[in-house]
Formats: sequence, structure tokens, C-alpha cells
Amino acid sequence: MGQSGPVLNGSGERTVGGPAAKPALSRARTASVAYFGIGAGLLILASFAGWYTVTATVASGSCHQIVETLYPDWVGVTQSGSCGIQAGVGTYQAAGLTSTGTLYLEAVSFASVAAVLAAALGAAVFTAIPRHLSRLFLVLGMVAIVTCALGPVLLLAEQPADVCSDQGLKSTPLGAGVASGPANQSRSPTPNPGPACNGWTFYSANGGCCGSTWSSSSGPWNSFAGGSSLQGATAVWAPGIGWYLSLVSVACLAAGVFLGRRDVG
Repeated sequence: MGQSGPVLNGSGERTVGGPAAKPALSRARTASVAYFGIGAGLLILASFAGWYTVTATVASGSCHQIVETLYPDWVGVTQSGSCGIQAGVGTYQAAGLTSTGTLYLEAVSFASVAAVLAAALGAAVFTAIPRHLSRLFLVLGMVAIVTCALGPVLLLAEQPADVCSDQGLKSTPLGAGVASGPANQSRSPTPNPGPACNGWTFYSANGGCCGSTWSSSSGPWNSFAGGSSLQGATAVWAPGIGWYLSLVSVACLAAGVFLGRRDVG
């Protein structure tokens, strides 16, 4: 049996017999796969990172600082000095933030879906997307970008009102609240049914009675980020690393879709 040798193709060029080699990844495809991988990885990291922190600092006394961090599925409490609370990890229910906890569960669910889509799109780009599937790739890419952005945007728009809802003070934009007094006042014989949110309670990690309450005209109940000072104490509330990671992931997915779409076919 003879061996196959060089043959002439239609253009007169010499080619070697045998299966054609798989084309190497172009720069656009390589970058697209990398962006999708980075985006998916950042979303996975975000699911274990703190998405929001509330910090109260006292200039005098035995209690120096309390930090409450909101994670996708739990609440972490740390303290410096003796603040009358137990540091550690607890549930949103124990922290008196049931509605807020539901909101964070929704946000991390969006992030999880976006991470799965990002991984699938990256694999599709790596294996070379047929041209007839380019429109489907673009549609799924847009779905991934929007889904990824929904988490941080939802928290930005809804969280302050949900904090009020957890105190039983105001209805939220996306759900009705109960018209009753704030949690830190409901233990008194005559709870305050007032409509104004005016306090953030740092609960013990084990769900014990509140150890310290920040009361002011501004706080996490009326803005997503900010700071306030009152009687020698300061409070700062702001999004955490998990929230920012989810935003960076949006940009990564957008870059992956753009570069992958350019190289389809």
C-alpha cells in the first residue's frame, strides 16, 4: 500500500495529505475566553465575600468599634472593645434583617446564573462558534450581562427601603411592609408606630438582644452609602468587595461578548 504524498490543490499549491490541523485561537477569541473566565471567577468569589458593611466607631468608653458585614447568606459581626454583643456569624433572621436577607439571596442568585452563563459562553468561544449560531451567542451574552448587573443594581435601588421594612416602618418599592414600630422600640409597652426610619441595631451573632443601636437622621435606611456623626460617635455604611466584584464582572462579560462576537465563524 502506497503512502499518501504531496498533492496539488485547486490553486496549484502543494499540500500534505492527512486531516487538517485545528486552527489556532485568534487574539480576539483568546481574550474573549479569558474575559469570560475572569468574570465567572469573580462572581464565584463574590458569593463568598461581604457585599455590605455598617461600621460604628465610638471615641470614648469601653466599646470602640462595631462592624456588621452582610454576606449573601449570613451576617458577620466583629467588635473592638466591649460592646455588649457576641461577635461571630449569624443569620439574617437573628440580625433582625429578614427582608434584607431575602434581597441578598436574590442578588446572589442572579450572580450564580450569570457565572454559569459566562462559563458556558467562554467554552463556546473556545471551541469556535459556528456562524449560524452567532445570533444565539449574542442573545445569551446579553442575558448574562443583564443578569450579572441585576444583583448590584437591585441592592442599590431596594436595600434602604428593605432595611426600613425589617423595622416594620415603610413599604418597599418591590414589596409591602408592616405598619409597626422599629425593632429596637417594640420591646417597650408602647411601641412607636412612627413612619420614620431612625436606627440600625447591631445584634449579637447568636441572635441575642441588641447590644448597640445607631440612631440618627441618616443611615443605611435612607441611603445605600454614606456616613454620619453624632455625640462623639461616627457611622459609615457602604458596599463591600462582593458588590464591587459583581460590577467588575459586568464589564468582563461585556468585553467577552464583544470580542467573541467579532470572531464568530
